[in-house]
Amino acid sequence: MLRKEGISFDFFDLQVKKKRILVYFFLKHKVIHLHTSSVYLRFLLSLACFFFFKKLIVTFHGNLGRYGGVKDILDKLTLYLAALPIVLNHASYDIAYAINKKVKMISAFIPPQKVESLDFATIDKISNLKQQRRLFCTNAFNVSFDRDGNETYRISDLVRVFGKYQDMALIISDPSGNYKLYLKSLNIEIPQNVLFLAFPHDFNAVIHEADCFIRFTSTDGDSLSVKEALSTGKQVIASNVVDRPKGVILVSDLNDLENKLTSFHINHSSPIFEDTGSRDLLNLYKQLNTL
Repeated sequence: MLRKEGISFDFFDLQVKKKRILVYFFLKHKVIHLHTSSVYLRFLLSLACFFFFKKLIVTFHGNLGRYGGVKDILDKLTLYLAALPIVLNHASYDIAYAINKKVKMISAFIPPQKVESLDFATIDKISNLKQQRRLFCTNAFNVSFDRDGNETYRISDLVRVFGKYQDMALIISDPSGNYKLYLKSLNIEIPQNVLFLAFPHDFNAVIHEADCFIRFTSTDGDSLSVKEALSTGKQVIASNVVDRPKGVILVSDLNDLENKLTSFHINHSSPIFEDTGSRDLLNLYKQLNTL
């Protein structure tokens, strides 16, 4: 998209732990758009940009104010120092606007241009899993906990629920492989109707195989996975902890989720979700000189 519009840019993957390269990219560019879940990195980079007179655009992918204590203080300082903070929902916007009037609310969702196919062995496992079952899917980037010590992705709860119902099945995308190990450490047995994909893969390919996507998180931001599922016409069941797009089936607690799952009917005429932040981001990049 940016290349088509003639906007020059460089991309640095923060997962690649090469500090020298990061410093090089930082010094090279006058404008930096940061996407990271690390509160500390957000703050340190905002501080560096402030002292080096660089413009920082920072997208907060989670709900502001969800941590408490030091982390929330650092997020507020980042909001203050950033040239332009971007948030993903109304609750976060209200918090951010009180600190930095330049804040914008822009969806982080950009439809995938290409979906990487799953390998044949995985497709075969999914086919065996279906077998007259309603097939659900969910994902967890890694094991994480909210400010109250609860599992953010609540995978343990999902595994226990699906273990009680053999007429439905669940695929859990666990690219780090850590969640499967975590459940093992808790002596939680994985039932036959639950399939872990504990290796790197394209979750969009999993969504295409399933009938419904589950986002039963204890806290959330503007979940890209929810919008990825909706954009393919799939139904979505999600916890009612943040603003959710129109059409999402909301659940309030574990009992509510179990009721929604057991009464779920496949709807083949789900509306396609078209919300995208592409246009807003493009306009923003074109107006960088006005920041």
